[in-house]
Amino acid sequence: MLKLPKFNLRGTTLVEVLVSVSIVAIVSIFVGVTVYQFSVVRNNILDDTKKLYLAEEAYETIRFLRDVDWSNISGLTNNTRYYLQVSTTTVAIGGTSELIEDRFNRNFLVQPVYRNASGNIVASTTSGASVDTDAKHLFIYVGDSKSTTTMQAILVNLPSWKF
Repeated sequence: MLKLPKFNLRGTTLVEVLVSVSIVAIVSIFVGVTVYQFSVVRNNILDDTKKLYLAEEAYETIRFLRDVDWSNISGLTNNTRYYLQVSTTTVAIGGTSELIEDRFNRNFLVQPVYRNASGNIVASTTSGASVDTDAKHLFIYVGDSKSTTTMQAILVNLPSWKF
């Protein structure tokens, strides 16, 4: 008859304790790193979303100023940084830096728009290109210490267009 060996089942060995402690430590570290990374990514997404909304707000404000009087836009110097000066009752374009929530910097600039003889927008280097005095290329920048969001659009003097 075959006899099976007897095992001592009175307690755990040091090896079993070390293995179980190691597994718990690895799982704990993994969970901690995952939660930290989630928090970092979430904060970055929130900041990027805020920058996008601030750029959109600037675009709508500049469109409003264009609608009030085209000279608000046409009188701006090309390739010069401008800032929105917002108070409780007025909004204007100025040269003083704007800091939002103590971390977001928002500014914009305009550049000329060039058209060919057919009225299509072309590069300034295109043969026969001429400046469209009723349009400006708008660039809006909203940034923080990590990154900058850019929005661009073409602003047109609406009364000059025939619908």
